[in-house]
Amino acid sequence: MRPFLPILLGLLATLPGAILGTLALYGALCLIMPENQGRRGLLAGVLGAVPGAIAGFIAAHSLTTWLLAGGGGSWRSILTASLAAVLAAFAAAIVGLIAGTRLAEARGVTNYAGERAAWGLCYVALPAALLCAIVGFLLTRRIVA
Repeated sequence: MRPFLPILLGLLATLPGAILGTLALYGALCLIMPENQGRRGLLAGVLGAVPGAIAGFIAAHSLTTWLLAGGGGSWRSILTASLAAVLAAFAAAIVGLIAGTRLAEARGVTNYAGERAAWGLCYVALPAALLCAIVGFLLTRRIVA
């Protein structure tokens, strides 16, 4: 068994876990507390991100360990590679969106109606996510097989 793969995929899952934890806590707080100058969002961000990141790491690590131990039958290499591809694409999209917005600013794209973010999404984030998904799938499939 490859011990680095569950840890790597667990680390890649911390960012989606933190985002999902923040969104879940914000949804729960919407039911019980009114919005007061952004305090509900701040509370959700502070208290939801860390448990979400920990839960994302544990879930991805456990799933990868189960798949590498023989779970999933004949589909285990495809399932493991798909998990790696989704997590790599998510990380590349976040980094690509930030870098693309900065690049659009440097190229002189106006920020009217979010044009910089749209430029960064179309020209940097989506191609980076697609490339990382393909490379992550192929590399993980080769490692697991």
